[in-house]
Amino acid sequence: MALTPEQIAGYQAAAEEIAQPVIEWLLKDIVERVLEAGKMTSTAAYEAYRAEALGLARKDLQKYLKAQLKVTKKQAEQLLSSAAEFAQKDDYARVGVWATEADAGSLLQLTEAAVKLAGEQLENITQTMGMVSPATGKPLPLKDVYRECMDEAFKLVATGATSASEAARQATRKLAGRGIVTIDYASGISTELGAAVRRNLMGGMGLLVEQVTQQNHDALGCNGWEISAHANSAPDHEPIQGRQYSDAEFQRLNGSLARRIGTLNCGHVAFPILLGINSPQYTEAELEAFRQDNARGVTYEGRHMTGYEATQYQNRIERNIRTQKQRVLMSEAAGDESQLLTDRIKLARLNQEYTRFNKAMGFKSRAERLEVVGWSRRQAGKASAAVRFYTKERERAILIEKLRSAGNLPKSAQIHLTPTPIDVGSLGFDDAHVNQKRCHHVSELEAKQYIQDAAVSVTVWGGKFERYFSERGAAYVNTAENFIRTAYSAEEFDENMQALIKELKANGLLG
Repeated sequence: MALTPEQIAGYQAAAEEIAQPVIEWLLKDIVERVLEAGKMTSTAAYEAYRAEALGLARKDLQKYLKAQLKVTKKQAEQLLSSAAEFAQKDDYARVGVWATEADAGSLLQLTEAAVKLAGEQLENITQTMGMVSPATGKPLPLKDVYRECMDEAFKLVATGATSASEAARQATRKLAGRGIVTIDYASGISTELGAAVRRNLMGGMGLLVEQVTQQNHDALGCNGWEISAHANSAPDHEPIQGRQYSDAEFQRLNGSLARRIGTLNCGHVAFPILLGINSPQYTEAELEAFRQDNARGVTYEGRHMTGYEATQYQNRIERNIRTQKQRVLMSEAAGDESQLLTDRIKLARLNQEYTRFNKAMGFKSRAERLEVVGWSRRQAGKASAAVRFYTKERERAILIEKLRSAGNLPKSAQIHLTPTPIDVGSLGFDDAHVNQKRCHHVSELEAKQYIQDAAVSVTVWGGKFERYFSERGAAYVNTAENFIRTAYSAEEFDENMQALIKELKANGLLG
């Protein structure tokens, strides 16, 4: 059959991926230069650095783009050639004939012309790159955003407002989300670089495939077209998918659509047919089942979505994950550990949402749609480890506050889930206070056993005392003078201590 929705989605992802090395390089480069700007100690030194940095940034970018464009053009050629070859083979196989050498030659000419045009357009895109200003939200040329971010970082540090790494974070924090853009200076309209490259290549690929299929249509003597069909179609294409049209009908229909069939910005293609000879790929019942399943959709966390809306939500989560990975890389480059942890936590939550949503919908995870240049297993491992550590610490903090509330312990008390180590054998024992004055009837041996069996300990009185709590009893140690001031058995536990022991058991700290 013709290009499938999965193949088209694959081409779209590959086209957008072409821009990722440029995006990652620029984001990392600007963070490094802004971070350096924040380290300048005088206005004169900063102005000298800024002039040099802007010049070097321009030269480095030109050098990088010259090398990267060679790779990019090769990738574009591979995408276009692959799509054209598949389109020709499929159309001929449908009618049951083989392409001749002349047909192959015509295909090569069309492909070479498309590749040349795509290369020229890619060069034009790189010449109009810019960034969205973090301050104004307006698209600006690269050098203006570099200058703006460096000025902001220097100002923050010079006024004593923050550190260099924090200044770099504040000055560049919105860049990853808004991304690198290409700017149409005539209209002022800006487009995210990855989307611009994808639109450019897919538009060129769509035109190429249209030319190939039209050539096949004429060579094979076809007189009509069939539009492919797939599940979860967009509303504007669902009524017309899977149906056959005469040449005149298809030309009239396609001309009336806001999104023409064949642009490859949707999941549909049209392929040539012989009316009355080639049977439709889908029956009316199958097309109706597509429509009903799409409308039935799914309910996720109380919200109903059509099948198409669910696929768009999946796309949005994937974009957000890619953007968040870029934020992590920027925070790493800035050396901002606090923001880095925050960014890693946000990334973990997005990954969790993606897994949860795909499981609920029965969708497959699309790892290729989550890739970001510069993001390796090392980054993924470090991000996961940091989030696990944060989660563990957060759980510990929550548990400590539960114990504080249950035992009615003072806010100033330091609760240790691992009891503070102490040399029990060296401790003295205030028998006069424990037994004669307080009548707790606890021996020195028993008191020391309470310490050894303790599930938690609590530091109070500014560190002068350490209280040890076990299931059988409690002992309070005067750490300044190294003796057990008091001890009592579980029989004397009041409501607060009973509640504390219950909470310890509930959380597995006591058997």
